[in-house]
Amino acid sequence: MVRSSPALLCLSAATLVALLGCPKSPPPNPLEGWTTEAVKEAGFQASFPEQPTRTEIPSGGQPAHLVKAKKDGVEYSVMAMAPATDKEALIQLNALFDGIAGQLEKAGGQGTDVTVNGKRARRIESKIGDDLSLLLLVNGNDRLYVVAAHGRRGSGSFQDATAQAFLDSFRVIPVEATPAALELPPVLWKDFSPAGAGFKVRMPGNPPPLESSADGMNIKTYAVDAPNGRFAVDVMQLKDGRAMPEGALDQLIETTTKRVPATSTGSHGPRFSLDGAPANDLLFVGTSGPSRLAIRLVQAKDRIFKVSVLTSQAKESAEEKAFLTSFHLEGHP
Repeated sequence: MVRSSPALLCLSAATLVALLGCPKSPPPNPLEGWTTEAVKEAGFQASFPEQPTRTEIPSGGQPAHLVKAKKDGVEYSVMAMAPATDKEALIQLNALFDGIAGQLEKAGGQGTDVTVNGKRARRIESKIGDDLSLLLLVNGNDRLYVVAAHGRRGSGSFQDATAQAFLDSFRVIPVEATPAALELPPVLWKDFSPAGAGFKVRMPGNPPPLESSADGMNIKTYAVDAPNGRFAVDVMQLKDGRAMPEGALDQLIETTTKRVPATSTGSHGPRFSLDGAPANDLLFVGTSGPSRLAIRLVQAKDRIFKVSVLTSQAKESAEEKAFLTSFHLEGHP
């Protein structure tokens, strides 16, 4: 039996360590504690130091998306530009990729061609004054992504390893369309004739009256706020119960016109007869944005009816026309 001396055993162990090398601890993860944010509607994911802010930027068609977060004075961001929707837009997208890279490198940036998920990409280090940025341009999902870590030179907070790891965390993923908004059930239009009010109309609902007073009159308002506008009938009576004096309709037209904001243009048509009572149509259209207020005024014996439609569009809708023309007097001219 052959016995090995302790010295020989130690020598053997030392020899094995020398030959095989000591086990090494893994390098520290610069993104330890960061979270991965997937923006499926824009087709990308990346790691951020904290819960990032998301912003949708209107661009005529589908929006662009900006996701960013800040840590220790360094901003980490991903801009997903609006997707190209046709062949010409794809050509412009490629030109934009080359244009951004060219401008940055012309200003002193150092660029390297890379790929991300098999997509064309370019990594650029840009130093302009005290500003230091590491950028990744990626052309994927028919859109351009700009991934950036941006800080200031000499601040001590901009770490190349962290910035590189942020860029490396970026991945292109399949775009998932955002769920369509739930469709509202169709508005139920029906005949509406409240007891004692003296009118009937086709209304998108069955509203209770709201009582108020103004200009010496008691007013009952029946109004429905529907998805396509506000439909209302105001029943105005003098507080003392007297019949409406001659000229009351003209006075109300003047008062209504004065109270409409200056950001609207107004007009009214000629006097006509509705169920034997004098009536006028008024129209006010917004000039600083799409809005439309159409009014039909009808004077009966002891009351004036104000039938109105307020919408956020400039042109007459089928609902507006149907509502106004469905109004009729009941019980008195």
